Amino acid sequence: MNKDKSVDFNVTIITPEEAREQLNNYSEILYLLNKVNKSRTCKADVHPEFLSLSFCIPEKTSNATNFSRFLCIISKNNILFIDDTGKIGYYIKKMQKNKVLNEKNIGRFIYDFMETLIDGELRYLEEFNDRIVKIENAIVSGDFNNFEHKMLTIKRENLIFYRYYSQLMDISQELQENENGFFNKESLYYFRLLTDRIGQLHEEAKILRDYTIQLRGIYQTQFDMRQNKIMKTLTIVTTVFSPLTIIVGWYGMNFKNMPELEWDYGYSMVILLSITALSISLWILRKNKFL
Repeated sequence: MNKDKSVDFNVTIITPEEAREQLNNYSEILYLLNKVNKSRTCKADVHPEFLSLSFCIPEKTSNATNFSRFLCIISKNNILFIDDTGKIGYYIKKMQKNKVLNEKNIGRFIYDFMETLIDGELRYLEEFNDRIVKIENAIVSGDFNNFEHKMLTIKRENLIFYRYYSQLMDISQELQENENGFFNKESLYYFRLLTDRIGQLHEEAKILRDYTIQLRGIYQTQFDMRQNKIMKTLTIVTTVFSPLTIIVGWYGMNFKNMPELEWDYGYSMVILLSITALSISLWILRKNKFL
């Protein structure tokens, strides 16, 4: 059990195993603990004697399928974190390093903790945008390799963080409502600021989601253009060689009364006719700017 002594209320961090041993009489908390271990959502729940905050934080990996889960129980003068990831200790040390633990009220501590949770999220979204731009540039340059796999990864990751910011915003709004009366007016002001900041992250994630949808449209456009170029090339080749195909078909019929077959210059005449037909076809295509 760890306690933070820099504030005048108790901040306690225990593991889930310690919670099951020490909180036998608090079946409601143990029930919440079991739920958070299986959940993929962040949620605030109001209870008569406490406020519970369940966190499920996606890791910023290539597929964002790993999550850090912990439970926060808030009462009038106590904050209890149930965590076995080590994240809570890291966040509190970061808060201490940034000297944001000077306020002597529980609301400001929760505000600072939530601020620490979303610290660096804007930079992450900028990097996410750079990844989308990189894929877009590859598409425009004609590189379609693994596009579907890349898009699936981008869409999945964007959806996870879009929902994550939405859930954090719900928690912040629940803190603003202050149904238990644990927070003073100043804390409620900070919670409004927190809601606005998370709302900005949510909006940025929405913009990136729209950008991702547009990316598929760009891909489809470039793919159609590529297909059109291929079809154009095939059409030109077919058009150029059509007269030659007619000549081959004509003289391949082998009728008895075809004077060219016995003419001494018949072979040369067919060669000249083929070259002439080919030249006329190419001239017509160039004149009409197909070449």
